Amino acid sequence: MKKKNIILWALILVACLSVLTACAAPASTPTPANATPAKGTPAAAQNLAQPQPQVTQGPTPVLVPGEVTVSDTSIVDESKDSPTKLVVIKGDLPSSCSRIQVDIKPDTDAKKIAVKIYSAHPKDEKCTETPQSYETRITLAGYTPGEYSVSVNDKEIASKVEIK
Repeated sequence: MKKKNIILWALILVACLSVLTACAAPASTPTPANATPAKGTPAAAQNLAQPQPQVTQGPTPVLVPGEVTVSDTSIVDESKDSPTKLVVIKGDLPSSCSRIQVDIKPDTDAKKIAVKIYSAHPKDEKCTETPQSYETRITLAGYTPGEYSVSVNDKEIASKVEIK
C-alpha cells in the first residue's frame, strides 16, 4: 500500500511540474535599442566597435543621426590564410552615448563598394560631449568575385581590392 502511495505522489508531482513548466513564459532575448543592422550588407558585415547590447525596458528610443570623425582607413586580410578582405575604419564618435551606424551600398556592375559610417544617439538622452574612439571592421564577402574600388564616406580608400 505504501509503495502505491509513493508512486501515486511521484506521478502527481511530475504532472504538476509538467503543467508549471508548460505555463512558464518562454525565455526571449530582447533586441537592444542601439542595434541597427547595416543596410545593403551582403554576407557578414562585422561591426566590432559596438558596445555590449544594452537591454532597455519600455519603448525603443528615437535615434538621431550624427557625424563621426574618420581618422584612418585600411583594407586588410581577415587572416594570413584567408582570402577574405576587411575594411578597417578608426576614428572618434562625438559623445559618450553615440553608436556607430554603417550602411554598405555595393554596385557589383560598376565594381564599387560604398561604405557610409555615421553615428546615432538617443534623442532625449543627456550625453557627455566627449569624443570616444572607435574601430570597426567590415567583412567584404558575398560579392561577385573581381576587383572593386572601396570608398568610405565618399572618399576612395582603395581602387583595386581583389574579392574572391
